[in-house]
Amino acid sequence: MANGQSNFCLFVDGIDEFDRNDDVQDVLDLVASLSENPNVKLCVSSRPEDYLERQLSEYSKLRLQDLTAKDMKAYVSESLNHALRKYKPSRVEVQDLEDIVREMIRKAEGVFLWVHYAFKSLLTGMRNEDDARVLLERLEELPNGMEQLYHQMWSRLNSDEERYREEASVYFSFSDYFPLPLFELLVAVNEDIRLSYLSKLKPRAIQVVLKECEVLKTRVSTRCAGLLEVGIHTNEGEYKYYEAREFRRGDSKGKKFEKERST
Repeated sequence: MANGQSNFCLFVDGIDEFDRNDDVQDVLDLVASLSENPNVKLCVSSRPEDYLERQLSEYSKLRLQDLTAKDMKAYVSESLNHALRKYKPSRVEVQDLEDIVREMIRKAEGVFLWVHYAFKSLLTGMRNEDDARVLLERLEELPNGMEQLYHQMWSRLNSDEERYREEASVYFSFSDYFPLPLFELLVAVNEDIRLSYLSKLKPRAIQVVLKECEVLKTRVSTRCAGLLEVGIHTNEGEYKYYEAREFRRGDSKGKKFEKERST
């Protein structure tokens, strides 16, 4: 960069995930230094945290929700109209959808993944004959943004939360090896299967193994609150979305349940 013979475009993603006390300031100082070089263009992304917004206030910025609002409105409207035709709820009319669409776009903050999870709640409401007011209440109960939504998904697991967290921590302990074939995960977590194949060298009948795999697939999804699922087509353990991996690794609440196995 020093000789000025080349041009560079650098993308720095997720600087809000750096440690506030040390690392993030080093990154901000680097951004400031590089921005003074006429041969360097920078694109830096972050959640809208107050400290970072102040530090980066002198630079031009774009908000994700401003860029995706039109496409998100089209997607949400089409999906809700399709659900209305499919489930035919008697207490929801087409004209009610406008308020629901507006609320979904506002709370999603530009993140289509939030819409995906919120839409599941709305479908449940339509199947249960919720009226438009109750559907809006469902949306109001959901926190804004993905990080808060992951917290809610995890904390609302069910009444057996502590017991399920311990089991979930076992599944997450293998996550660094994902995508992992479901059978390999089964051997890793099921002692009877593991002993049959590795110690006694007496493989179980294929029907037994397939049944155990189906049970494991369900347990992975329910115990991990949807943050970890088995691929429909691949039958491999996988993070449902990249952000779920970051929740588990980078967030203090996300890290907490990983300790369940050792306590």
